[in-house]
Amino acid sequence: MLVSRSFISLEEGSPQENRKQVNDFELASRLSYFLRSSMPDEKLFAAARSGKLHTAEGPAGELDRMLADPKVTRFLDSFPRQWLQLHRVGMFQPDPNLYP
Repeated sequence: MLVSRSFISLEEGSPQENRKQVNDFELASRLSYFLRSSMPDEKLFAAARSGKLHTAEGPAGELDRMLADPKVTRFLDSFPRQWLQLHRVGMFQPDPNLYP
């Protein structure tokens, strides 16, 4: 079980499906794991069940709600370090021969 791709990775849909758009539950998972590093909360699941996430104002409203939540600090702490690798800035001095 631990070496299964579906256990380690977040997979959506079926490999046989040829879809152009994610469904509401997949969108809820992507939003939540990106911003909170956690599964969607009950309010986000409720928005996915009602189909609100595929309306014009649905994702924006949920995004505003999630950004106001203290759990967003996980994103604020990990994004610069893991994705942008800002902790490495200043670790290496510029080569004076390349940059006089």
